[in-house]
Amino acid sequence: MKRKQDGFSIVELVLVVVLLGIIGFVLFRVYQAQANPNLGTASTKDQTQSVPTISKAADLDVAAKSLDQTNVGDSDLNSLDSQLNF
Repeated sequence: MKRKQDGFSIVELVLVVVLLGIIGFVLFRVYQAQANPNLGTASTKDQTQSVPTISKAADLDVAAKSLDQTNVGDSDLNSLDSQLNF
């Protein structure tokens, strides 16, 4: 025998609240990205300062030798920087 159901069950209510929370969170993140387009990204000035300048062909040879090594570590990068006078 079927009983007449009045209202919502707790499972249905929790499901609706969770779905609304997920949709709200996604919309909030989209709004933040639209309001602050540079949020979470490095500025152009920060990116260009970390790039070394190659002024002669010898610099390319030194960089190529360093990149061809199989086990590149911090010491290899430091030696490359010292050879390029940074």
